Amino acid sequence: MKRYIVLLLLLGACGHPEDNLKQDGETLATLNCRAKKLQDERFKLADDIRFAEDSLLEGKGDTLLLKKRLAVLNGQIEGLHQRTRIVADSFTLVMGQLHQARYKEPASRKALDTAVQNALSVLCK
Repeated sequence: MKRYIVLLLLLGACGHPEDNLKQDGETLATLNCRAKKLQDERFKLADDIRFAEDSLLEGKGDTLLLKKRLAVLNGQIEGLHQRTRIVADSFTLVMGQLHQARYKEPASRKALDTAVQNALSVLCK
């Protein structure tokens, strides 16, 4: 994952500043979209776990089946946590590298924010 991001940054170093801005905005927007999807997955998993626990407590449904379902759901927590951490670390790394390399001034950072918002509207539907 980190190699992919570093490669995107290196490839983006060539070319016109406007192209770099658009590409950098798309890179950050892609990571942002992944983070949003993971957030939705976390919320759904939490809801599923709560539903299974409530059903167990209220004695609704097959107890053995609910316990197995709950074990499967709880087993998904760590993997989801790992993926979330990877995306968050990637976003932090890319943003830090971009700010250090190209977007040192507040005006250029504002332009990057605008490019990210424009890319989000296209990429995260």
